Amino acid sequence: MINRLALCFIALLMGLPDATCRTVTDSLRVNFRFAQCDVDTAFMDNDMALCGFARRITLLLSPDSGYSVDNASVIGTASPEGSPLFNANLSRHRAEALLDAVRDKTITACGNTAITAAGADWAGLARMAGGDVNLPFRDEVMAIVSDVLSGSLNDVEASRLLSRLHDGVPYGYLRQNIFPHLRTATLSLSLTRPDATGSVLNDAAAPIPASPSGSGSETAVAAPVQEAPTGRPPLRWALKTNMLYDVLAVPNIGVEFYLGHNLSVTTSWMYAWWSNDGRHRYWRTYGGDLALRRWFGRRDGAGPLSGHHLGIYAGVLTYDFCFGNKGYMGGKPGGSILDRLNYVAAAEYGYSLPVSRRLNIDFSIALGYMGGRYHEYRPVDDHYVWLSTRNRRWFGPVKAEVSLVWLLGRDSYNNGKGGRR
Repeated sequence: MINRLALCFIALLMGLPDATCRTVTDSLRVNFRFAQCDVDTAFMDNDMALCGFARRITLLLSPDSGYSVDNASVIGTASPEGSPLFNANLSRHRAEALLDAVRDKTITACGNTAITAAGADWAGLARMAGGDVNLPFRDEVMAIVSDVLSGSLNDVEASRLLSRLHDGVPYGYLRQNIFPHLRTATLSLSLTRPDATGSVLNDAAAPIPASPSGSGSETAVAAPVQEAPTGRPPLRWALKTNMLYDVLAVPNIGVEFYLGHNLSVTTSWMYAWWSNDGRHRYWRTYGGDLALRRWFGRRDGAGPLSGHHLGIYAGVLTYDFCFGNKGYMGGKPGGSILDRLNYVAAAEYGYSLPVSRRLNIDFSIALGYMGGRYHEYRPVDDHYVWLSTRNRRWFGPVKAEVSLVWLLGRDSYNNGKGGRR
């Protein structure tokens, strides 16, 4: 009798049409950390939601209740940052993780569970962004999201438009305040019990699966995604060479990695060891540099490593230049590599111009300080006569770059240059 009263109390809380408890629906939603698919009970209100759901369903499935699971569905979603393939697989893994988390505790036999990988939850984004009066440039954000929902804009293009809208200001707000609520998995259950004749009493309204964002009003759900290889996050990087150094017979190579949030890190190395001992001509240098860049002002269709950029730049190098009459050698002759290094610290500005789907040309200049010790010498017969030792303290241009950049990796290309549009 107590269990029956408890069941009817639950039914009243759920808003069922009567207290006979012939059909009961319930749902559970949990949230996930960025790019994760493990059910973390310490994250947001997951622990409270899981415990409450377990108590309700354990009571409903007690032996004297007569209820059994009629159907179950679970929907996984993701926020729009990743590629469509990555989001599809991530949302599927989230749905499976939620089902595994509750199966042992509450549902021991539920083989008819429909798993839906909804991918990026643009409908949830539209609902939350539309109701957030603090969202910067809300009308422009909603215009992009509406184009996705209408089918006139795909996920990749929409994510890129959002990320560079007004230099990323609204996107930063979305990442902090709205996107965390779109990384979810929602389990919906319908439980029924037979009447005395053995037929199922089911005159209650058919259960409406919870939407990816937790509201039962959404009826359009993405079709289930077929099994696919595990999705991976976008990897955007580039190889490059400074053509100014190449013209000066200084081979060099660089690599740049896009970190997200319009930030990248780039490093390069140069090495030239040319000499003509008979004429006392030397063209020797080697060294490397590292820079952190902030990108902004990309053109439509341009890749993530395109457009204007500002950065901080640091480097080390040594050299030995002589043209038969007088030579200049960086650092201490015959010393260790640390003794021979000169160093550079600067601020840089540049612009990377897309020229094809996978190629850019990057124009950059760095202004700052170059310091270190260098020696002047003069070749005399088979000897080198030391003239002076000086400390270099140079303020001004310390690097010029006209680099050929080869865009590599997933989602690293220029849309409007001979490729996808």
